[in-house]
Amino acid sequence: MPGRRRACVWSTASFSKAGREISLVLPEAHAIQIADLALADGRPRIPAKAVHMFLMRRGFLGSLSAQQAVCVLHESISMYAWLQERGLEMPGVSTILDNINAVRHTLNS
Repeated sequence: MPGRRRACVWSTASFSKAGREISLVLPEAHAIQIADLALADGRPRIPAKAVHMFLMRRGFLGSLSAQQAVCVLHESISMYAWLQERGLEMPGVSTILDNINAVRHTLNS
């Protein structure tokens, strides 16, 4: 590939020797109306108590992203029962991880 690089450098050098300038054509700025904006669908949010339960599960299992932890989570009858009592379904692993990673620890000092 050195030939391509050399050709690119040569064409750039000859372009600048000719005294040509590069002009940028920018599109006109449009005024954005808030009414025109729409929020896209994002990751579903899990209630805080469920996030707490998944955090406790992560502490017990060590991780929720490992394949073994995913299997234990999906085979957990007690977790399904706990969620069902609250009218919830078992969310996907990536949804659980996104919600858990959104939790921040705050220090009161």
